[in-house]
Amino acid sequence: MSWIAKYVTPEPIPTKGYVNDLVAKAFDKPYAPNCREHLQRILETAEEVWHENPQFLLALFWADSGDKMVDVLGYSQPDKGAKWPGNLEVSGWIFRNGIYEPEEVGITCTDGIIIAGREEELRRSCMDIDQYLDTFPDFGNVPIDREF
Repeated sequence: MSWIAKYVTPEPIPTKGYVNDLVAKAFDKPYAPNCREHLQRILETAEEVWHENPQFLLALFWADSGDKMVDVLGYSQPDKGAKWPGNLEVSGWIFRNGIYEPEEVGITCTDGIIIAGREEELRRSCMDIDQYLDTFPDFGNVPIDREF
């Protein structure tokens, strides 16, 4: 897999998104803004995500047989008194064409796990969530699309 764009958005839940080259099979250009809008529509109704009350999300966009796919990882602090960075819990959801797919096997692919691991290493080196959201690990020449 090849990651072609990344973005950060502060609302409705702070989110870092990564856009895979497979999105060309399902999403319209420009990919990063369209992926971001797709996730925002999902989050308007996704009680599965809101129920966990995540501090922030990591969203991985791809396509499967022409379907819009999003692997969403939600990061929550179970110990409300814990200081940053803490040891967060991670929940995962897979959405196909905007609909939660609980029967999907797994929560993401190994490329997604690599991104999640690199993001977690970065998060633990940041002073707070704002610095974390403003910084990305080095994945080579992947452009950043910012919404602020």
